[in-house]
This record gives sequence, C-alpha cells and structure tokens, in this order.
Amino acid sequence: MTIYDARFRRVARTDAAAPSVVEAARSLRGLPPSEQLRRAHALVRARVHYMSDPDSMKVADLWANAGETLAAGHGDDEDLAIAEMQVLKAAGYEPGNLFLTVGRSRRSGAHVVLLARTPEGYQMLDQSLPAPVDADFQSAAFKPVVSVGTSGSWVHGYRSASLGR
Repeated sequence: MTIYDARFRRVARTDAAAPSVVEAARSLRGLPPSEQLRRAHALVRARVHYMSDPDSMKVADLWANAGETLAAGHGDDEDLAIAEMQVLKAAGYEPGNLFLTVGRSRRSGAHVVLLARTPEGYQMLDQSLPAPVDADFQSAAFKPVVSVGTSGSWVHGYRSASLGR
C-alpha cells in the first residue's frame, strides 16, 4: 500500500454518472484504444486549464474528482490525469489498463501522468505534451516513482550507478 491508494480509490469510484464525464465520453465510444486516448487527452486539455492546488483549492494537495475538475475548468496535473481516466472509463476503456503514475519530471519536478496499456504497449498522457506518447522511461524526461490502478500499486525502481554493478 502507498499513500496514493486511498486517494486513487476515492477518485476511481466517483463520476461514473457525472453529466460532464458522460458527455465527454460519448464521442469516444467504439473507437480504437489509441484513438480514445488521443481524443480524451485533447478534450481534457481543451476544457481544463492547469492551475496549482494552492491557487485553485487553497490547499497543498487535493485529488479532485473528474466531474469537479471538468466543471471548474481548472486543475493541476493529477486532476487532469484523473479527468482523462474517468472519461476513458466512461467511454468503455478497460479500467484495469489505466494507471495514475506519480513521478519526477525534469522540467517541473513532482508530476502525475496517466499511463494506459494498449495492444501496442503503454502510452503516457502527460498534460505538458500535446498528445499521448510511448511510455519509454529509459530516455524520457519523466521518471515514474509510484503507479496506482484498480488492481494495486507499484513502486518503480531503477538501478543505481553507485552500487558498482
């Protein structure tokens, strides 16, 4: 268990019937997974503008529901990833193939993205990028630390050069 599991369970169970989520998902139903990801990412980026939690919620860190984020029109990186996740689930994307991933970005420090398993491999939906990209963490500017999904949580590890191996 990680500190993110309870937060994930709360936001993963909400919004199944939120009108803004259902409406956003309508145009994605029946599309191939990669197209669903591309359109969900574009839709959320168009409707929700980045704003940090201290500026928008007056708290240090709050994982908002997708309905709350879509209604407010603003949120931080995890709020945007949660909105994408919930829109995709409402469109029929398999929930077990979606993971909120907390990590480090070379550009912005602490960061949250949505990882999606597709038949072609993992895709990363990162609000700082215009479209989903292959999740190649060996050379990427984002390094995952913890991923949470419906089947559990995972801590990502990396070989340290200082171990002499």
